[in-house]
Amino acid sequence: ALVISMPTVGGLLLCCFVMHLARIAWVRRKKAILTRIRQEREDRIRVIEAAMALTTLSYPAAFVSLHTLKRMQSLPKHETLRDSHQLHILDNYGEFLEWKAGTHTVFLSHQWLGFREPDPNGEHLAPAGE
Repeated sequence: ALVISMPTVGGLLLCCFVMHLARIAWVRRKKAILTRIRQEREDRIRVIEAAMALTTLSYPAAFVSLHTLKRMQSLPKHETLRDSHQLHILDNYGEFLEWKAGTHTVFLSHQWLGFREPDPNGEHLAPAGE
């Protein structure tokens, strides 16, 4: 006959409980490691994207010479300047850096003041040419 004493049963239960706690701790640790790896990967992607943003033009850069701007009677549409070859367009960051090295630039942004013309009364053009 097999005799199992109470201390043996208690010891087995304690052993099972300790193993259960160890398994829970292992699963939590594994999840924490996977979460950290996933976060590090996302952080690396963000850093790479930020670095690329410093050296990539999201949109082409368009420039008009100050001489051309001062000769204008009104502020034309972008398409008009482009089609008349008065707009200098740079498509990539390397071109931009090369061009900018020998050129002084000023950034000008304006709100369209008319439905069909960007500046029907010359309100933006006069200050821009000064």
